[in-house]
Parts: sequence; structure tokens; C-alpha cells
Amino acid sequence: MTSRYLAIDLGAESGRVMLGTLEGGRVVLEELSRFNNTPIRDGERIYWNIPSLMEGIRVGLAKAGALGQSINSVSTCAWGVDYVLLDADGGIIEPVFHYRDPRTANGEKTALARVDWPTLFAETGIQYMMLNTSIQLCAET
Repeated sequence: MTSRYLAIDLGAESGRVMLGTLEGGRVVLEELSRFNNTPIRDGERIYWNIPSLMEGIRVGLAKAGALGQSINSVSTCAWGVDYVLLDADGGIIEPVFHYRDPRTANGEKTALARVDWPTLFAETGIQYMMLNTSIQLCAET
């Protein structure tokens, strides 16, 4: 039996949609599409270009659909520290900040004023970096 899986990989500079086919105990990978991931710079601010990323993903999914083969599952791998805030209707709240946006300096001050680093580490288990999600979320407040 043949199984097919789609993986959407969003990297810091590019994204891609990969097809993994499992047949006879072997995995065969095929890149269906690759697209640029270029952040938007507005003065000192840095944002993710969500419309461009979504279009790149749509192109890859369309190529997968054009194969006319059943897909068992779709997964996405992204940066690990960034996030997209949604409104009550599920719409994207823009701008979607890039993890390298300088606002994280204020987030660091806010976070450490609320909780000390050893406690934050004990709760999250991640190393201390200004780009961590917890620090970024503190920059939102």
C-alpha cells in the first residue's frame, strides 16, 4: 500500500511544499514547490509577509492536488517562536511581527519584571533568548 504525506516547511528565508511517498518500506521525497520568504521592512519594524507565504503554500497544495493522488495527511513546520494573533472571527490581526523585530527588547523588560529567569526557564524549559515566544508576547502588552 502506498501512503502520501505533504509537508509544508516555512524557513527563515524560503518555504517549500514536499511530498513524501511511503511504499514498500521506503520513503521518497519530492519537492513540489519552493518560494521565497522575504520579511517586510518598514523603518525599524520587521513583519512576516503572510499573503506571500499563503500564496506559496497555495501553489504547492495546488500542485499536490494536480497529481490526482490521495494524500494521507498534511503537516506544517515553521520557525518555532513566531505566532499569528487571530481575532474573534479567526481573521489575522496584522501586523504579524518577525522574531527579529526590535520590539522584543521591550518584551524582555516586561517579562523579567513579571517573572525571574529561573522561574521562566522552569516553566518553559527553553533557553533564554530575546526572540522566544514568551518574550514576544510580552512585547504585545
